Amino acid sequence: MVHLAKKESREREMFRLYAEYPKRFLLPFVMVVLSWGPVFGATVFTDRIMFEAASGPLMIEGFEGATLFETSGSAMLDLGIVSVAYEGERPFGVLDIVGFVPGSTTTEVGPTEGQRYLLATFATSVTFVFEELVFEFGTDLKDVESTINYLTSSGESGVAGVQMDDGVVQFFGFRSDTGFSSIRFTNDKDGDGMIFDHVVFTGVPEPSTAFLSIWAFLAASFYREPVRTSLTTAQHQ
Repeated sequence: MVHLAKKESREREMFRLYAEYPKRFLLPFVMVVLSWGPVFGATVFTDRIMFEAASGPLMIEGFEGATLFETSGSAMLDLGIVSVAYEGERPFGVLDIVGFVPGSTTTEVGPTEGQRYLLATFATSVTFVFEELVFEFGTDLKDVESTINYLTSSGESGVAGVQMDDGVVQFFGFRSDTGFSSIRFTNDKDGDGMIFDHVVFTGVPEPSTAFLSIWAFLAASFYREPVRTSLTTAQHQ
């Protein structure tokens, strides 16, 4: 009887472990997917606060550390993790509050934050190019004189900004479940200029975060509770 009770107890314990294992495996798996997985669908934001509240950790480029320059032709501005390519024959460059367009005030043309900003007088395009795939991008837009369109390297497109009075700051934020390595801005009006400032985008997750997520996943998946001896078995012993 004692042997039979022990056998039944082991069988019940094995059945309980097999029944609970999928739950132990599924929960950590879902947690890892939710922590690593990008957002679903593509969304455009016109409010910075709402965009940043819905986004993950963001890299910020405010052009404060960029070298001041201005050119009247195609150029590439290398900022490290992101570069900006300009195609055209109009003024383009990083300016500060002193180097604004003659005849304009800093309220109309100057930076939206800090001391420096990126001026782009459109003729063809302005393209932000990233070292790694990103899923979120946002920027202040100022001095927009006509409709500005965007196109990502993954093929998603739409309107980034519309014509506004001088000095009005617009925000363009974009999130997608498809990573993209660049985002290109164009318009149909030759010589129409605008300002980019306080650019934000998703960075690469830190290796330590990924390691901890994997460790937690494995630990939760293979954890086994201590085997409980049933009262019936204990009494027979």
